[in-house]
Amino acid sequence: MIHSQPTGVFEATGTVGQMAEEAHRRYAEIMQDVERMIDDHSKDIIFLSIFISNFSVAHQKVGLHGQSKLKLLVPSIGTFFTRLPLADAFRYQDKKRFISSRRFVPPSFNDIRLILNTAQVMGLVSAGPVELATFDGDVTL
Repeated sequence: MIHSQPTGVFEATGTVGQMAEEAHRRYAEIMQDVERMIDDHSKDIIFLSIFISNFSVAHQKVGLHGQSKLKLLVPSIGTFFTRLPLADAFRYQDKKRFISSRRFVPPSFNDIRLILNTAQVMGLVSAGPVELATFDGDVTL
């Protein structure tokens, strides 16, 4: 699912804009893949479209809670209480921080943290109106 195909300096073809578009597409694909793994891992997922519906994923319906792909990759992973739209959060942060336009600088820890925080806020807002949000000392939810 998650893949990486580094390009050497001498292998690069196309303009910087084309390379940024390709990087944007690939980063968004990776975020979408992680988002799917989280959705598969989560017990109840709320999708907000024309109708709001709750459902449990297949491995949890048959009592195999600890055997999601995400749990196998990250054994210490906990429970997710909101859906995390990571691909949408990446697109939003990429517009602000130009993550995919960086040619030699990969996404930093802070970039990933901002994407996760943005996804959490997007997930909360899409589930319904937010009545209260509290922050701790380092301005995280």
